[in-house]
Amino acid sequence: MVRVNLLPPRVLADQHLVAEYREIFMLLGHVRKYPAVNNVPEAKWLATDTKGQRHHQAASPAEVQIKTAFEKLLRNG
Repeated sequence: MVRVNLLPPRVLADQHLVAEYREIFMLLGHVRKYPAVNNVPEAKWLATDTKGQRHHQAASPAEVQIKTAFEKLLRNG
């Protein structure tokens, strides 16, 4: 299981930021190993947009999306 905080990096302690960095790479490894995940119940989906609507399809490839989000967090943190 990989947990990624949905908080702005500026409110996290250094230890949390290091853990987030490590867990994001764990998530990337999982995406590489299991690129197609099927039959995930909608109740397990976590990603929401700013209006609270669910994303029904991840951007392709997911790895690039995650890396881009992480870099954005670093810039804005």
